[in-house]
Amino acid sequence: MFLVMGVAGAILATRYDLGQLRRLGPGAFPFAVALLLALIGLCLLLKSLRDHGPDILGVEVTSLLAIGGALLIAGLTVRSLGIVVAVPAAVVVSSLAAGGFKPLRIAAMAVGLTLFCYLVFILGLGIQLPVYPGQF
Repeated sequence: MFLVMGVAGAILATRYDLGQLRRLGPGAFPFAVALLLALIGLCLLLKSLRDHGPDILGVEVTSLLAIGGALLIAGLTVRSLGIVVAVPAAVVVSSLAAGGFKPLRIAAMAVGLTLFCYLVFILGLGIQLPVYPGQF
């Protein structure tokens, strides 16, 4: 994950002017951070290959897809549907990674995380996010 995000970040950072060594441009710092992230990812990958051999993908694919899907759903719906819909939807999808379906626990987590996101991001940090669908 670090390797992929680092490479993607480095590619995106090249959209900005990197500048020269004497006078760095606005893309130099994000590019350097992304390369360091990719280097960390590469080191972790090599260590995992050394420790476990080529069978490092012995992860539960369902859990991986559930967590990735939850992040994707939250990212795609928060601006259009607001945090009242996006956060609970992400919680429900990510709960598939845990295995057993426990509706009361999932509902409590959805309400708690929605309230947390509202308090931290909207009230605390002042980020302009819609709370409910059609707000903006």
